[in-house]
Amino acid sequence: MADKPKEQIMKGTPLIIQPKDDYAGTYKIVNDSTETYNCNLSLNITKSTDGYIYRLITDKRNVKSSAVIKKHSDGTYITLNNLPWDEYEGDVTNEEAEQREKEVPLAVTALISSDSITIQNYGNAMNSYTVLSECGRKYIVLVKQ
Repeated sequence: MADKPKEQIMKGTPLIIQPKDDYAGTYKIVNDSTETYNCNLSLNITKSTDGYIYRLITDKRNVKSSAVIKKHSDGTYITLNNLPWDEYEGDVTNEEAEQREKEVPLAVTALISSDSITIQNYGNAMNSYTVLSECGRKYIVLVKQ
């Protein structure tokens, strides 16, 4: 039996193209070799029938819950639900807010692109918070593997 010419084989082969907004995958932090402190963090996002599910693994936590991806005019954001922040003082310039007991947020929202996720990990003196204390970076950038 003679082999089929390559163009006939290629013609029948379906071309699989990943959609541009396919955010499922494993994202890991890239540690710089000049840093004295390495941050071990990975985020796995999977698509389910109800949306997205994430698993965040660090040196001190292993959290699995739902994630919501929303597109806004200034970018696409992912919200990782059921992920409590480590510290939250809130807006220290607001006197009314100072008198109320501050509730620690239970979700983390980050900027997402097709190949990376950026979490602002801590605030400043006027809006004091720390999301993931096990990683001392101001911005945690996770790159899709």
